[in-house]
Amino acid sequence: MSGPAQPSRKRSRRRPSDGSVHALVQRATRERSPFVLVAAAASAAADALVQCWPDIQLETQLSQALRANAAALRHYADDQLWQPGPHMLLFRMGGSQGSAGFVAAAIAHFQQLADEARNRLGADNPGTLAARRGLAFWRGKAGDASGAATEFEVLLADCLVALGPDHLETLGTRSNLAWVWGQAGDPARAVAAFETLLARLPTGARPRPFGDTGHRP
Repeated sequence: MSGPAQPSRKRSRRRPSDGSVHALVQRATRERSPFVLVAAAASAAADALVQCWPDIQLETQLSQALRANAAALRHYADDQLWQPGPHMLLFRMGGSQGSAGFVAAAIAHFQQLADEARNRLGADNPGTLAARRGLAFWRGKAGDASGAATEFEVLLADCLVALGPDHLETLGTRSNLAWVWGQAGDPARAVAAFETLLARLPTGARPRPFGDTGHRP
């Protein structure tokens, strides 16, 4: 005779976490935490999001979740993301939008970022110049290679005055300018610009042109 029926055990299928936390938990944590802890938590969260962001960006649930979490963090702790300068997360957000095909949104993001950086840090700050570089890059990606080249030329002149010829932001701008000259149909000028860049590179230096991932040097 068989024993009593056992309750069925359904195997739960757990989905991988996207890093989201219930809104009520987030609010209770923010309201009960002193400012110094909020600042530290915001910095740690921003660092973690950047570490999670893949270099090769596709429009997936992960990239959508990362952008949503980054937007929430910026909403609640924007000031902390500007100490002492703009956090890399701010650049990753715009780069992710552009890589996902939302180029107009990426342009708007970097326009706002450049304006805010200028107001917070001044026109000659490397963070402000990097935000302007992101803006010019995505305008080039949108098809306005000629307009982007003009922006990069002005930006390079500003970088030379503010940072000098050997700063990585200056060298990265030179790289982007060479790229956009090629996009504008002037390959000879692009090659000459890349040769000039290589001649100026200090030993071991590897400037990163502003690319789809939102990296900056």
